Amino acid sequence: MRVLPNQLQPPRNRYTVIAGKKQGGSVQRNRVKRLCREALRHLHPALVEGVDLAVIVRGQAEEIPNYAAARALLDRVVARAGLLRPGAISAGPPIPESRP
Repeated sequence: MRVLPNQLQPPRNRYTVIAGKKQGGSVQRNRVKRLCREALRHLHPALVEGVDLAVIVRGQAEEIPNYAAARALLDRVVARAGLLRPGAISAGPPIPESRP
């Protein structure tokens, strides 16, 4: 993930998800991007305001098979980047159990 402060008034965040051809065909890339965008949508209330986030997907599409995996990865990445608001543990609905 790349993070850059922005100067928007009122402060707000902007997001983009980038997946290259190494993630597979267009169907796999778009699925990974949809999963990441949904996880970001649920994380948005817990993030500090005033930053631009570029999520760069690395590895294979099979590494992010469902929403729960995407959410867990993004939770870990934004916590490491220090982007969570003080007192915010995790936002959004609970992570659903993965289906077989």
